[in-house]
Amino acid sequence: MTDPEVELERFAQRYRLKIRRDEAGDPIIPGRRGHLWWDAEGLCLMIVDGRPVSTRRLKDLVGDTGKVWLGTITLDDHGRRVQDVEVRGIRPERYSHAIKIAGCRTRPRNRGASPEVMARVRAAKKLNRALDKTPSFAPESRGEAREGVNHYPAQDEAIFPHSTTILSKGETRRINTKFCPPAPAGISVTGG
Repeated sequence: MTDPEVELERFAQRYRLKIRRDEAGDPIIPGRRGHLWWDAEGLCLMIVDGRPVSTRRLKDLVGDTGKVWLGTITLDDHGRRVQDVEVRGIRPERYSHAIKIAGCRTRPRNRGASPEVMARVRAAKKLNRALDKTPSFAPESRGEAREGVNHYPAQDEAIFPHSTTILSKGETRRINTKFCPPAPAGISVTGG
């Protein structure tokens, strides 16, 4: 007989699932509808107050060897039908179906990138999210933009050699002038 925690760890690694501890300190694999755990009979599924599942689907998980317990179907606070379910001794060929019924999410597969590369990617994503939340300090956002004035002429010419700032009716836009036709009448154009 093997230790249930070791078996659950092997199962979680094989199907790329996350293990956590429940309130009692036992290892489980949580899902949206229920959770999976391992005991002496093998893989087990528990759903508490979940949407009713077809009895045929549950009995198909265990075949002739396992046990299926179905609670009565009741109504929750919102008037939806709910049911408690416990399935013990799930057959190995039906593990993927049990994962689907419990609603467990698999971890994304690491497609050959090294852990160092993945750490840099995560750090860059975190930095990008932080930058998206920082406020803009452009003159337009502070209300200091004036029509017909290029606010950063030296910097703009260095960064955007073929771009122009167009100010019209209080709006500021940068356009690429390399492939643009002349500005329409009534619009003030400044810049490089």
